Amino acid sequence: PKKISTWIEHFVFNFSSKPLQAIVEKIAADLIENEYVTTESYVGLLGQNKTKYHANFDLLRPIYEAIRDELLGSTPLSSNTIILYSLLERGGMSSQYFSKQERKVLRGKFKQLKDREEYQFAKQYIDEVEAILLLIVMPK
Repeated sequence: PKKISTWIEHFVFNFSSKPLQAIVEKIAADLIENEYVTTESYVGLLGQNKTKYHANFDLLRPIYEAIRDELLGSTPLSSNTIILYSLLERGGMSSQYFSKQERKVLRGKFKQLKDREEYQFAKQYIDEVEAILLLIVMPK
């Protein structure tokens, strides 16, 4: 199965040549195909067909643990990990995966990164990549 970083790379490197919706659909298809996510169809308030996504946390947990190890370890952060944590933070999800003390450590780590190229690279894509958050990091 693909790792989340591969999906983020796919998004970043194809961003200028493909519309966001097509990339999000590709990521959703990969998640569903690998059984990381199940879908449930329902009818919205205005009668439109919609889909709910439910994460399979047993399968996703090792991916979160790998991200956590990199974030809290002493090795330099990759731009993919910066993007992923930024998505968790932006979506208000970081508290589900990191303790209050860990989040404090991470905030300090990110303050030190602001001048690094990887951080600027990641920051450039955060607004556009938020749609992926709905597919990758769904609340329980």
